[in-house]
Amino acid sequence: MANISVGDIYKYMGSDTHAPNNVKCVRFHPSITSVTHVFQDCTQLISVVLNEGLQKIGNCAFAGCFH
Repeated sequence: MANISVGDIYKYMGSDTHAPNNVKCVRFHPSITSVTHVFQDCTQLISVVLNEGLQKIGNCAFAGCFH
């Protein structure tokens, strides 16, 4: 599955190992069950919408996000 960027919302589908550093808003696809370091150092990240099926957020999943 490819990740999709619609306007300012980055739809995380699970295929990237690292999101673009300039991502501001993220919405997780319903099929995502875990996330590790994908959003590490995304310094402009201000909003994250997790899905109901998410079971695990790794230690460094959002390391370096400052907002």
